[in-house]
Order: sequence, then structure tokens, then C-alpha cells
Amino acid sequence: MMGNVKLFMAILLSIATMASGVEVISIDINNYGNDVAYIGEAAVSGATEWVVYYGGWGTPVGSPRSADLAEAKVHYPEADPPDPYPSSTYAEQVWLGDPGGHGYPGSGDTLLGDGFQSNTPSPTSLSTDPNIAFIGLDLFSGDQVGDDAYGGTFDMYVYGNSAGTFTLTNADPNGMVVIASGSVTGTTSGFVEGENYVVFSGVSIADPNSALLWYSNELNGIQLVSTKQTPKVINPDSVDPNDYTITISDWDVAFDTNGRPDETNYGFGSYYGPDFYPGSVGILDTGDAMEYDVSIDAAAQGQYNLTIFMDTTYGATTLNFFLDGIPIGSLTGSAIGPETVGPLSFNLFTGMHTLKWQSTGYQGANLGNIVLNYVGPIILNDCADVYTYGLQLGGDITGDCRVDISDLALIVAEWTNDYNPF
Repeated sequence: MMGNVKLFMAILLSIATMASGVEVISIDINNYGNDVAYIGEAAVSGATEWVVYYGGWGTPVGSPRSADLAEAKVHYPEADPPDPYPSSTYAEQVWLGDPGGHGYPGSGDTLLGDGFQSNTPSPTSLSTDPNIAFIGLDLFSGDQVGDDAYGGTFDMYVYGNSAGTFTLTNADPNGMVVIASGSVTGTTSGFVEGENYVVFSGVSIADPNSALLWYSNELNGIQLVSTKQTPKVINPDSVDPNDYTITISDWDVAFDTNGRPDETNYGFGSYYGPDFYPGSVGILDTGDAMEYDVSIDAAAQGQYNLTIFMDTTYGATTLNFFLDGIPIGSLTGSAIGPETVGPLSFNLFTGMHTLKWQSTGYQGANLGNIVLNYVGPIILNDCADVYTYGLQLGGDITGDCRVDISDLALIVAEWTNDYNPF
């Protein structure tokens, strides 16, 4: 059996199990009521999934790995009927705010075919230009605490189908400052910088209304490309522990149920995102989870021991772990206070991976950093391990890590079956 496993490994060592890319929020600006999103690429290579925006204040928009993002508002679970707190999956996301003062030109489902337009369209900026707000931290109501659920630093791509100027400013009413400005001449064919889009680099979207985009003519689309450096590159030979340590709060995707009754009792909980403060994640409920994109080069490939720091002063805590969506084991902190929990052994092959922890219940621990210690070469003990890492051969019908006459017999038998009910 081990001979077959080694053969499979020799063939498949160079396979990357999962590709992870830069997070892009692609926003199709539409006519009012048109919720059909543009499909396809624009100026940002590989970004083909778009969300629709046609107005509203505190409207959430996110990248493809975000889901069920919450509108910015106060929630009242005690209301009749109850207004539950949102359960959301967060990757890259912001809120948008449209104060109005514009029209809706064009129609159709292309990116440049419709959108917003100034009521005084002009190739150059005017004092009467409309704007759109980009909103970051979750400071919208008195009963919310915590921050950083939304926001980040982005390269902003702004699309306009007619000659016009885009100006990016802050939103401080006591001292508005121009951050950047750029113009388009109007579209011809395809997507050409300076003709139908401009790029503003390193735009910080943090405090509420931290950025305003003013448009003198048409605004047809916006893409926010995260500048966060992903994935985490694991270097087990480094003398710097940071090169094989995952900072617990540096998540790439997080899911939070916001379901605990004490969600905001500790000074860092939030109904609009995962609950963390510097160095720790807490207020765990069933299903709460975080994912981290990691990169393994050929020299770093091998078997690793995973440990995680937990402060279990307030109760035992069990986490399930997944690699590329496949369960690899569980770790339990035993309620003895601050402790390093583990190890959990698993293999990391060359390529891009997603490592995930998930809470198994309403639990009291605060989680700290994850450490990946290199143990040695890849080890696959049996056929089940081969399947765990997705290394099985396509023709292995019987699931025994061989392709032989037994698999062929099943295929031939399937050919002879007649599923016609008549």
C-alpha cells in the first residue's frame, strides 16, 4: 500500500491545492431599481463578479468571498417581530452612501451603459458635482462598540463613459482636502485608462465617510482592489518566528454569527464583524470561524505541527480545523488559563492553501496566534490520507488508491445499465 502512496506523491507534489487571489470589490453602478449586475472583466484582471449599487445609505458591498453583509443600522432583537443581529461572512467590504443630487443615464446590463450622472454634466469639476461616500468603521449607532469590521486600503478604479473628472476628497466638513483627481475623455472600445477609467492608489477607507468620490459627469462603475498582502508565506527555516506564525486577527475571511447575548459586553464585541482586539479574538459562538490564506513553496513543503494560544480562564474551548475545506482535526483548551494548545499534525503541499478554525460552541476562550512548526517530509500513512489531501487518481472508482481491473469492472457495469423507465 505504501508503495502506491509514494508513487502518487511523486506524481503530485507540484500540484497546488487551492488558488487564492487578491480581493476585489467590483461595483456596477446602475439605474435606480436595476439589480442586474454586469458580468465580465473590466480593467482589473481576473475580477469578474460584480455587485449592484443604485443608491441608498449605509449599503454594504463586498468581494466575492463576502456574503450576507449587514446594512448599517441599529438592530433590535427585542422588537416584535425580532430584528436579529446579522450573521455575515467578511472578506473585503465597505459601506456606500449616496446623498443624491444626480440623474440616471442610459440603460442595459453593460458596465458602461448606465449609472449615475451629474445634473450639471461637465468635463471638469464644478462646485455642484454629486458624490458617493465610502464608509469604513462600524460607528453608526450608540449601542455598537468595536471597530475594523469594515475598511482597509484599496487601489480604486473609477469608470466613466463620458468626458468628466473624478475627484477624491476626505469628508471632514471643517476642512475638506483633495486626495487625488483624474479625468476621462469618454469611451471608445474596451477599457483604457484615461479614456473610460482612472486609478487612485492607496485609498484608505477607515472612519465613517473617510472618502468622498465626486464626479462631474458619469459614474458607471467602481472597483476597490485590496492592497493587503495575501497570502501569508510560510518560511519554516526562518529565525524570525513571524515567518511561520499566523497573527490570529489577520484573517482573510471571517464568519461571525453575532449570536451571543453578551456580544458587546466586553469592550470589543461588535454586531458588524468578528470580535477581536490587538492580539486576540474572542466572544466565540457556534460556527464563528476565520480563514487564512497561506503559501507554501517547494522548500517549505512538508509535515507541520500546528499550535494555537488560548486564554481559557473563562472556560474550555474546542476548535475544529480545516485545510482547503477538508477537516484535519480538532484542538481543545482545557480551562487552565493561558495555554498553548496542540500540536495538530498535517501536511502542507506546495501551493496556495486556506487554513480555517471554527468554534464548536458558545465558548469562553480568547484565541491568540497560530504557529506552524515544520516537522519533516510529507507523510501519508494510508489511502484515507491520500483522499484527505485530494491526491486520489481520477479513475479510482473503488476508493482503494489503485486504478485496476476492479475499477474497470464498475465502469463496464455502468455502461450496461439501462436507466430508461420505459
